[in-house]
Amino acid sequence: QTGLNEQRKEYQSLFEAVPCLITVQNKEFQLLQYNREFEDMFHPAKGDLCYHAYKRRSEPCEQCPVVETFKDGKPHHGEQKGINKHGELSYWTLRTAPIRNREGVITAVMEISVDITQIRVLEKEVRKSEEKYRAIFNNIPNPLFVLEKDSLKIIDCNSRVYAVYGFTKDELLNRSFELFFDP
Repeated sequence: QTGLNEQRKEYQSLFEAVPCLITVQNKEFQLLQYNREFEDMFHPAKGDLCYHAYKRRSEPCEQCPVVETFKDGKPHHGEQKGINKHGELSYWTLRTAPIRNREGVITAVMEISVDITQIRVLEKEVRKSEEKYRAIFNNIPNPLFVLEKDSLKIIDCNSRVYAVYGFTKDELLNRSFELFFDP
């Protein structure tokens, strides 16, 4: 019994220390267990439902890996977005795993989630920056080339190249910039 108690303490300690969100839910989406990370982030009420605790929703998510795991007994993964408890749009990547009783019946599903909101925000900023760069690149009144450093192969050019050199972008890509000079 002492050995079992120590093992239980160790597993509980690991469950609490994992740096991601872990919940155990029943078929009604009731949170049966959750780790400290989840509790600190969402402060769920006793008997709270997953979709309410995570996203302050009044009904289950349209695409729910927990539902899929209850249906087929297999782990599932996905990405979810929703409004967090602070009213901000958040993103999570998640995985599920079935929890079975001695008879092999699924009694609950464990869901492990990682908040990837900051990654999605940075991706959005990169896209905006790329769009801004592309707009400047394409609308500058002079011909511009982007060359591969060692071979001087043209890897990009703007539309002004045609007006000055008489070549379309497609005609120039992957050709040497030395094309414009006498040998």
